Amino acid sequence: MSAFEQILHPPVLKDISAEERSQRNLVLQKLRYLAPPIFVCWHRKMSRPFTRKGETYRVCLRCGMHRRFDLEEWKTKGEFYNPVMR
Repeated sequence: MSAFEQILHPPVLKDISAEERSQRNLVLQKLRYLAPPIFVCWHRKMSRPFTRKGETYRVCLRCGMHRRFDLEEWKTKGEFYNPVMR
């Protein structure tokens, strides 16, 4: 079907039964479960260490999450955390 035919004869949307709608919702829920690991930040680009108010940390340059930094061992330690939520 050409674009000209689509303008003259647009496709008709069909009614979806409740059962078909619930099946589609189930598929969407499964996709939402699988998709977040793909789109989350992997924290690959980290800033240099900063010391502020007695706390040394590095910041993810993409999402802004913080992670503690040990100046003695010169290593990043602990879990990522959001400074706003703290």
